[in-house]
Amino acid sequence: MKTLFLLAFVVILSGCTIEIDEDYPKEYGTYFDSLLGEWEVVQSHHDIYREKYSPLDSNVVFDTWDIEYIDSDGGVQQLHLDNSRDISFLLDEHLDDIFTEKFEEEIGSIPYERESVIVDVVLIDSNAGGSDEMKKDHFFETYQDAFHFNDLNLKNLVENTPYYLDIDYEFKDDEFTKEEQVKIVEEKEKEILSKYPKLNLNIEIESGYDKSFQHYYIAGEKVFLDPKEVAEEMHSEYVYQRMLRKSLSLE
Repeated sequence: MKTLFLLAFVVILSGCTIEIDEDYPKEYGTYFDSLLGEWEVVQSHHDIYREKYSPLDSNVVFDTWDIEYIDSDGGVQQLHLDNSRDISFLLDEHLDDIFTEKFEEEIGSIPYERESVIVDVVLIDSNAGGSDEMKKDHFFETYQDAFHFNDLNLKNLVENTPYYLDIDYEFKDDEFTKEEQVKIVEEKEKEILSKYPKLNLNIEIESGYDKSFQHYYIAGEKVFLDPKEVAEEMHSEYVYQRMLRKSLSLE
């Protein structure tokens, strides 16, 4: 009896094994045909990690795949899949990997790149956190333009999708007057919107907690935030994100 108790105690301490058997290339293959064009699995692995934050330490067995496809420029791109993570995060991660290169190709570098001016350009999903709760068909229908990786450009990336371009300027010293700062940002704003007239865009000048210049666009149309909602949310960008989701019937 004592031996059985000790054996059970050892099993409890050692935790258990959780095996994830979802085959992503098979399950999402039809969607990949549309998003990637011709593609193939070039590498697959059976991996394991230890989950330390569950009541019992668990060994999680999962699969990974590397998929290769050809982009619109004829280059070979690689998409990494991991069935221990949600497909929405994996596709968003891949999008982040290739976004900066595409942005510079299509928009060019942001002007006044010097120590006195910091410019952050980020692609943001206004529906982040909600995409993993969508049913599969609804998810791919909503994001099909953004994840059209074999023909990716800024036009299909941020038109009719929950994504928006977020551009923040920070002027570090007095090299430029307030008027000059606004002129610099407005010129870039005009240039971007002339090339992509249906863009979802937030462009702003930051100075600590003071945003002296902040413009929001949904599908190329300038929108104005309700001051009452901004005061309630304590963050104007949350209000903008909600407006963008509503425009796509996601809220």
